[in-house]
Amino acid sequence: SAVAIVDYCDCAGIMDFEKKRLETFKINKFKIVYGISLNIKYKEVDVSSIMLAKNKYGLKEIYKLVSIMNERKCFFVNFEDITNYKDVILGISDYDFEKDYSSVIDRYSYVEVNTYNDMSKVLMIKKFCSDNNLLMIASSCPKRIGESDDILNLVYSKYNNVNFDMCSFENCYWSTDKMLKHFNYLDNVEDVVINNSYKIVEQVSDYNFNYYKREMIAYDNNFIFRKEVIDRLKLIYLDNISNDAMDRINYEFDVIEKNNLVGTFM
Repeated sequence: SAVAIVDYCDCAGIMDFEKKRLETFKINKFKIVYGISLNIKYKEVDVSSIMLAKNKYGLKEIYKLVSIMNERKCFFVNFEDITNYKDVILGISDYDFEKDYSSVIDRYSYVEVNTYNDMSKVLMIKKFCSDNNLLMIASSCPKRIGESDDILNLVYSKYNNVNFDMCSFENCYWSTDKMLKHFNYLDNVEDVVINNSYKIVEQVSDYNFNYYKREMIAYDNNFIFRKEVIDRLKLIYLDNISNDAMDRINYEFDVIEKNNLVGTFM
């Protein structure tokens, strides 16, 4: 079993979700795929995209994009920003038949087809995928479905086949059977709903959060954030951190924590 956690132009919830997942399950019962939803621009082409991390290096690449967007105070990046990205998987999340994707399509692996798309658009996406050798993947979650606790409850209920009735999950997170019936007019419906998703998940390896497991269970994100920064400072200063540097980093810690931005920096 696997679940993808994707936030819009941010990945502030990753560490929070990992901590709560460890507290809830203690062991890894399912694979988590982390990513980000964003627009990527190339000249006149603006592509609504999903970027998934293949591994911990892919996560670092995504973190860099979040920093770039924060610096520029915008909700998009340019294709030049991801030229050397090797550890991410790109998908088109909102296909627009009026756009010409030819200049960027070689960077993409799949196209999402959503349950709110009408049949004519779905068939158009199917042809586009076939012409460009892309996977077509059905998405049953076009809406925001909640915070870490809500997502964990949803995943737990789906994994254990529990009829968990919460918020509007039933409307935005469809069962496999319901998806198969919805797209039954496609001759490759099982690939679109099931098999192509497996092909994406198989490219994702462990993000190696083991380093944080003890700290995550025992402490909050502030502890992990401070530990990461101090450990890096020790490397830079060869274990001899100056008083000035320590005073400045403590000041930065206070500002970040008071404004509840630890997750963003993580």
